[in-house]
Amino acid sequence: MFNARVLLSLAVFTGLSVSTAHAQSLTDMVSQTLLNHPQIEMSKTALDAAQEEQKEYRSAYFPQISVNATTGRIYGDNATSRGLSVTRGAGYSDLWEKTASVSQMLFDGFETQNRVDAVKASENAALYNVMDVKEQLAFKAVQTYINLMRARGGHLMLAKHEKLLQDYKERIETSVRDGTGNEAELRQAEDILLTFENFKADYAGQIKAAESDYLELVGELPGSDFALPLPPENMILENVEEAVAQAKEVHPILQEMQFVASASGYGVEAEKAAFYPDVTGELSYLKSNKEEMIGGDVEDRRAIVRMNWSFETGGAAMARVNKKKLERRDALAKIEETQRQVERNVRLAYAEYDTAKKQMDNQAKRLKINEDLSETYETQFEGALVSVLDLMRAQNQLLKTRIEAANSRYRYVLSQYAVLASLGRLQEALGLNEKAEKVANSPPSSDEITEKQ
Repeated sequence: MFNARVLLSLAVFTGLSVSTAHAQSLTDMVSQTLLNHPQIEMSKTALDAAQEEQKEYRSAYFPQISVNATTGRIYGDNATSRGLSVTRGAGYSDLWEKTASVSQMLFDGFETQNRVDAVKASENAALYNVMDVKEQLAFKAVQTYINLMRARGGHLMLAKHEKLLQDYKERIETSVRDGTGNEAELRQAEDILLTFENFKADYAGQIKAAESDYLELVGELPGSDFALPLPPENMILENVEEAVAQAKEVHPILQEMQFVASASGYGVEAEKAAFYPDVTGELSYLKSNKEEMIGGDVEDRRAIVRMNWSFETGGAAMARVNKKKLERRDALAKIEETQRQVERNVRLAYAEYDTAKKQMDNQAKRLKINEDLSETYETQFEGALVSVLDLMRAQNQLLKTRIEAANSRYRYVLSQYAVLASLGRLQEALGLNEKAEKVANSPPSSDEITEKQ
């Protein structure tokens, strides 16, 4: 496994900090990303909307109060006016009227209950969506951090090595001027330096690209000192099958899909309320003041229960139910699709993890071979058995091997974080895990959702 000795060798090769008190930590960078990135706010809008929608549907549980007042002048021609007026059979009057009523839903075919439950499930789905977006951004931040550290480390190694190559070239130039050197060797040395310059320019470009990614994520340019932390190895399961099973249990995107399916199930039940009568209780009071000839004063107090049972003969209610059933079938299919995607991502992450570990071990062996070879060349050079050009090539090869070994270590560290991200546990590994405290219940399983259908 990736241990302290490997990190120490990585620090020696790259000249970068592994753990310093003043280094900008990976956790800090990820934390800033999750705090400032616009994608987080965008994902939270659905959560806020679901919370407001829940308040909207819950309001149906509470009584509705209505107060009205009317004033003006009216003309009336009715049985009362005709009975009281001999000449005209009609009359004019000032009107003062006020009404107040309180109505309470008693039964609506469980529509309100199911719509409230549906929007609760939607709220939980939105909450897990926020967590999933954060998980994706966290891994993107980890990639950027490690890539920037790798590019800076490689560029630093190249900068240190450049002086050595220049020194070798100058020694060959001196020997050529003195007539003891070979012009062809000088040209080869120049070619090695030009190739080296291209290599260095490539790393400089990688640094700029990584800094641009950093700026997009955090909103500011990175500092100069980074520290690469050790991933928590106890969170990486060795058995990929166990990892797949765990991911299917805890990955936020699967939790989100299950709550979406649950919401669609409640939606079906809510539409079935159209087949039941609506029963409402009502308390009302009416006070009306008019002239006697067109009705006189009226006072009306009522405590009644109303039932309304309407039938749609064109099949619209059944069509709405069937539409919701289709939406639920689609949600169930998406759960299965998402499970397969999560499993694929876990297996790919573990494949990369295994490959990176093997290549890191092989690169360590190559580095040891090239270090021994470099020492041999230096000994032979002192004995005049090899030329300065041969020594220059050996040192150049040693540098490339050191860079490749360092890169393989960065790749291995990144593969560990990729495994954690595929399991949906990257934020937890970084100590930034946000528990879904608002979720009162776990999402129903696919079997439970199917049983409701």
